[in-house]
Amino acid sequence: METQAKELAAQKKVELKDEMTKELVTKAEFLGEMKALREEIKTVDTRFQGEIKVLREEMKSMNLKINFLIVLMILALTAMNPVVAELLKKWLKL
Repeated sequence: METQAKELAAQKKVELKDEMTKELVTKAEFLGEMKALREEIKTVDTRFQGEIKVLREEMKSMNLKINFLIVLMILALTAMNPVVAELLKKWLKL
């Protein structure tokens, strides 16, 4: 009986050791994958920061163009106003 108990204990010990080894390997693999994901996220973040910078520069350029067009529209509408047209005729003596 005592021999069977020792054999059973030894078998359980080996099974437990195998299970723990598998768990440690799984944990190590998981940590490796997490590290790889963190690096990938850093790369993606850096790339997006670059793209955001480019978009901001393009928006500044577009804002300048839109402001210019607004000024042109205001000038055109003002010039087309009959009152302004009469004033221009008087000033230019047409």
